[in-house]
Amino acid sequence: MSRFTLPHIGKIIESRQGKISAELARAEMLRKEAEGLERQYKSDLEKAHGAAGKIIAEVEKSTTSEAALRNAEIDKTLAENLGIAKEKIAKTQEKAILEMQAYQVEITSLILEKIANLKLGEKQIKGAITAQEGNIKNV
Repeated sequence: MSRFTLPHIGKIIESRQGKISAELARAEMLRKEAEGLERQYKSDLEKAHGAAGKIIAEVEKSTTSEAALRNAEIDKTLAENLGIAKEKIAKTQEKAILEMQAYQVEITSLILEKIANLKLGEKQIKGAITAQEGNIKNV
C-alpha cells in the first residue's frame, strides 16, 4: 500500500507545491503592480499640487491686479468728489462773506443814522469798513 500511497501523496504534495508557488508568484506580481500604481499615484498627486499652486498664484496675481485697478478708480472718484466739495465750500464761504458784508453795511448804516443822525451811501460805508479792516490787519 505504501507503494501506491506514497507516490500518490507525493503527487498531491507536488501539486500543492505548484499551486503555492503559482500563488506566491501571482502575489509578487500583484505587489509589484501595486507599488507601480502607488508610485504613479504619488507622481500624479505631486503634479496636481504643482498645478494647483500655479493656479493659486495666477488667481492671487489677477485678484491683486483687479484690486489695484478698483483702488485706483476709487481714488480717482474720491479726488473728483473732494474737488467738487472744495468748490462748493469755497462758493458757500464766498456767499456767506458777501451776505455778512451786506449785513455789516446795513447795520453800520442803521447805527450811524441812529447815533449820529448820518445817512451815508453804501459805497461810503463799504469804503470806511474796508479802510478799518486794513487798519486792523496792519496791527
